[in-house]
Amino acid sequence: MRGDFFYIKTYQTVGIRYFKLNFMKKEESAGKKSPMLLYGILGVAAVATAGFFYWKQTSGFETTDNAQLDGNIITVKSNVSSYVDKIYFKDNQLVKKGDTLITLNTIELQAKVEQARAALANAKASIKVIGKKASAGFDDAQASEQLVKSNQQAVEAATSNFNLAKEEHERNTQLFAIKGITQQDFTASKNQLEVAKSSLEQAVSRMKSSLATAHGRTASAQSDEAQLGTAEALIEQRKAELVLAEYNLSHAYVTAPCSGIVTKRVVQQGNLVSASQNLCAIVDTQELWVTANLKESQLKSVQVGQPVEIELDAYPNIQLKGTVSSFGGATGAKFSLLPPDNASGNFVKIVQRVPLRIALDNSTAANLPKGVSLMPGLSAFVKIKVQ
Repeated sequence: MRGDFFYIKTYQTVGIRYFKLNFMKKEESAGKKSPMLLYGILGVAAVATAGFFYWKQTSGFETTDNAQLDGNIITVKSNVSSYVDKIYFKDNQLVKKGDTLITLNTIELQAKVEQARAALANAKASIKVIGKKASAGFDDAQASEQLVKSNQQAVEAATSNFNLAKEEHERNTQLFAIKGITQQDFTASKNQLEVAKSSLEQAVSRMKSSLATAHGRTASAQSDEAQLGTAEALIEQRKAELVLAEYNLSHAYVTAPCSGIVTKRVVQQGNLVSASQNLCAIVDTQELWVTANLKESQLKSVQVGQPVEIELDAYPNIQLKGTVSSFGGATGAKFSLLPPDNASGNFVKIVQRVPLRIALDNSTAANLPKGVSLMPGLSAFVKIKVQ
């Protein structure tokens, strides 16, 4: 019995120890699994939270990084041909509208102005002479016309006298045939007819002469009048030449057409430049905008006037504000050097992009931190609020 009791006691002791050891292992295993489960739950919660906030931030917006800052770049050209006398700027210098950038040599240009003035004065003097001649010729033509009228009246009077003398002589001839008048009366009527005939011939001759003179003087007056018109046209031409010469002289002083940064100088002092030759370029920093190329699938919710948030790659910590200003008239592919021809038989559908102009808020652009300068060409990321 003692042996059996010892066996049973020993067995119970071993069982209790095994149970305790097994229970302690389970507790240890459970303790190891609990932190891993907790970390997993926390990770899922973090991802869900991040996803929620990402959805919250992107919902109601259209975004693209295919955008850049744009502005007007004005090419400054020479309007005249001359030598570069002096250059007043350095590359990448800030200038104001109206500042003198380059002066060209003015000796030849000034000489052309004086030459044009002399030609105009000569034309004005010539027109005075031609005007006086035309006036005198007109007066002579009028006098000749009056003389023609007077001689015509004389011809009419001589013709009337001749007809009367002729009728008288014919009647006297009949009377003389029947011895109705004397030989002396017949001879007197014959002589009177000869005198009337001679007077008529002289009157006709004078009228023809005066008529020829009148025609000549009228033609001369018309010629003088035509010369007067030519002289007047010449004066207008000389005036235009003077205006052009003065214009060229004034453009020997090349000024800045706008305020901005002058750059890309391509001439040096002493160079000979020709008309329309490029001298430099000015970047207009007063008017900047953003050109964003949106996918065609993004256009359905974008409208003019919607607010835009802009971030520049050059200044990632600065956010600019803007507004959708306008849409491009066609996709960017239509303005490419070789537009795609989808009728050729080989068609691959490509998502098209439409240029969008975004106007910058003046207040935002004016209050930039020191050292920040906006310039065309900077890459940008835009976020358009569509809701």
